[in-house]
Amino acid sequence: MPSARETARVGTSSHAGAGASHASAPTKTVPKSSVAPATSPKDTLTSVALPALVTGTSFPCVHATPDHTSTGVVTKVVDGDTIRVRIGGHVYRVRYIGMNAPEDTKKEEWMGPEATARDKALVAGKRVTLIKDVSETDRYGRLLRFVFVDNTMVNLELVREGYARATPYWPDTSCEQLFYHAQQQAQSEHRGLWAAGAAS
Repeated sequence: MPSARETARVGTSSHAGAGASHASAPTKTVPKSSVAPATSPKDTLTSVALPALVTGTSFPCVHATPDHTSTGVVTKVVDGDTIRVRIGGHVYRVRYIGMNAPEDTKKEEWMGPEATARDKALVAGKRVTLIKDVSETDRYGRLLRFVFVDNTMVNLELVREGYARATPYWPDTSCEQLFYHAQQQAQSEHRGLWAAGAAS
């Protein structure tokens, strides 16, 4: 990540819980240090053996340029679409873009615990690559990123497996069609949120 003295031209997206406005704030220049690091958890979660995943390094909609890319280690899985990642000496809250998982924090929605558990299986304790689309953070100060473990885009995998819905938040919509295609696959195969008889 750039030093505290460097600045980046960023936009703020309105990623949030259900019902939040998707309007984006005007682009502005802010110091990188204004992204407040989260408190570092005491323990690092251990990794879990995984089944076969969606792999492949070629996602034309993802622009992995040096100024859009960083790496770190996941220190905590908050829920199905939010994690904490240690980058250098700081821990940052990271919100997956392109999707929305059921709530499993202040309130518990149907499939929320399952989404959180699957997210843990995918990323807990692992080194991840974070790639920005357009916005740096949302209105809650969380970094907005595509999250990769090796060649797997975790955001997309959770949608494909039925643990999250494709949910574009402007202006971070470069992979919108990719996420909708993954959701259609989950729906056609009746996975997770789309299982026969599942709550809508």
